[in-house]
Amino acid sequence: MRYLFLSLGWLLGLAALVAGAGEDGALEIQPARPAEASNETGPAPALDAAGVAKLLGSLKDGEKPAQRLEAVEGLLAAPPKPLPQGVSEQLFKSALFDEDEGVRAAAARAMDKLDDRLGMQFMFKGALHPQLKANIRQRAAEGIRALDRPEVIQALVSIVTEELRVGSATEVTPPQTIFISNGLDVNNPLGNINLPIELPNLELRSVQTSVAVLALSALRTISRRDLGAAPDAWNKWFADWKHIREVRLAENAKR
Repeated sequence: MRYLFLSLGWLLGLAALVAGAGEDGALEIQPARPAEASNETGPAPALDAAGVAKLLGSLKDGEKPAQRLEAVEGLLAAPPKPLPQGVSEQLFKSALFDEDEGVRAAAARAMDKLDDRLGMQFMFKGALHPQLKANIRQRAAEGIRALDRPEVIQALVSIVTEELRVGSATEVTPPQTIFISNGLDVNNPLGNINLPIELPNLELRSVQTSVAVLALSALRTISRRDLGAAPDAWNKWFADWKHIREVRLAENAKR
């Protein structure tokens, strides 16, 4: 078997997490980009159930990477309508657990081309799932990079921006000591009543929740940069990345 086994129950549980989110700020996948014009006579007939099952079997159990890549291409050539959940699950598992980097990237790109929103949700949750090993979360982030969907990356940036919490304090200077006295100078310890009180001089700092830490790790993988934990730096990077992407798509459309 070319990847670790994920139970259907785990995947469905992951899907339930996704389904419970949306209007409250969870990831929302936008419609696929319009298809480019083609001189072909028309798309091939959609795969039937038997054809889908055969390709999924090859994608799951094919001995050679070329066989598994061919299965991905077969799904793209004549995608079934509507897209069965089994396709989303297998593309997700292949994108994360296939031993071949090329197959993983092809499976992730297929989610974009098939407008596989459930698969994209799986990928997003996989990058943030604390129970997955770090290398598997990194593969999920690589898959998001291959997806090239701004809304998915923006969701990660939003987590970094919004999931900051005040949680620690660092002493800047030694604490100031004042005295509660009977009307004398509070800085004078010679009054009749002397109750010293220390006033610490602290600098409050922010710490990230666990999900923000995982989102930062994913963004470092996607961007190939380490911009620290500053939300402004990641917002600027995303704006620049999105602009470059739009320019690239516009140039490709002219060709």
